[in-house]
Amino acid sequence: MAGVVERVGFDVEELAPGDEGFGYIRKDTIQFGANAEHVSAHVRMVARRPAGLSWEQAAGVPLAGLTACQPIKRVAVRAGETVLVHAAAGGVGSLGVQTAVALGARVIGTAAARNHDFVRKLGAEPVTYGPGLGDRVARLAPEGIDAALVFVGADAVDTSPRLLGRPDGLASIAAPEAAEQGPARHSPPGPGDGRPGLPWGYTGSGPGALATLIGRLVDRLPPGRRSRPCPHLWRQG
Repeated sequence: MAGVVERVGFDVEELAPGDEGFGYIRKDTIQFGANAEHVSAHVRMVARRPAGLSWEQAAGVPLAGLTACQPIKRVAVRAGETVLVHAAAGGVGSLGVQTAVALGARVIGTAAARNHDFVRKLGAEPVTYGPGLGDRVARLAPEGIDAALVFVGADAVDTSPRLLGRPDGLASIAAPEAAEQGPARHSPPGPGDGRPGLPWGYTGSGPGALATLIGRLVDRLPPGRRSRPCPHLWRQG
């Protein structure tokens, strides 16, 4: 969700009425949601809206963005590395691409041919998924890849290990069997569950964690691309 703070609790110091905020409202009981004119949230779930994001983009970023960044953190993507992102044109994958690019990585992204131009705009080199994917990636990266981020099902997990240059470079949000591929990591979808090692210290409890996470992405994007951190918008009704 994204909106303007109307009221705060008596001991809230991080935000004040009139502040523009966004966040992921995660409560102990899944109830009511955020599709409303007014919503309540614990202060740890809300951060200031970055100036580079529209209201629609800010509302769309937290769940998909935090989901994308979990595996990026877990495989420790670094500048200069080559990263393969599966489902690069999807809601989660497109944010994963931009985050990895912002960290200085070279990104190869799988997508249908009709989405290749979109993937290029995100800063990645597109490659068509399907039979022969491993060979196509190997031609683009003959020295191998350093990390593979799987935002789609098991087929992508099966393709990735032989391309990897390091055994701990595979992470998936969609296929638990990734954990069976040696030291690979499985990161369930969502913004985190309080365990250590989540994106840039985000544990679901620290005020400002969302601002830190998204701020790093927005600040590192070239000015001409800051309008695209969240590429898709669906309207209800």
